[in-house]
Amino acid sequence: MQLNSDTVRLIRANTQMNQVQLAKIVGISRALLAKIETNAKPISNSVERRIRTAFGLDDEKISQLLNNALYSVPGRN
Repeated sequence: MQLNSDTVRLIRANTQMNQVQLAKIVGISRALLAKIETNAKPISNSVERRIRTAFGLDDEKISQLLNNALYSVPGRN
């Protein structure tokens, strides 16, 4: 499962980080992270690998994150 802009935003929200903090951990600029989060720039393999490594994310954990987000949306049963 490849990360996308929505997943990166979810990771950041779940870790309660701002863009500056996440960018620093991943080793990219805040501007690049903003472009990734708005889907203005694709996530490179290198950046994806660094995000996965920094947070210990495998495909199963990403699926759980996405499922939790889906069921925590207000108004959804």
